[in-house]
Amino acid sequence: MTHKLPIKGGSPTAEMIIKDSDVHTNRTGIMNQLKKVVTSKITSQLIVEVRPHTKFSEETKFHLDLLPSICFL
Repeated sequence: MTHKLPIKGGSPTAEMIIKDSDVHTNRTGIMNQLKKVVTSKITSQLIVEVRPHTKFSEETKFHLDLLPSICFL
C-alpha cells in the first residue's frame, strides 16, 4: 500500500504552507525546462510504501531483523 502525505512547513504548533518560491527543483533538459515554465505548481509530498515483512527479499529481512525491536520503519 502506498500513501502520499502532504508536507507542510512550520512547527507542530504553528503549521504553515510551503511557498513555491521556497522549493528548489533541479529540472534539466529542454522538455523539463518547458514543464517548469508551464507547470509552476510543485506538490510537496512524502511517499510512504507499506509492505509486510514477508514481501521483502531475504537479504532485506536479515537486515531488518538486526534492527532493535523498538525501531519503526
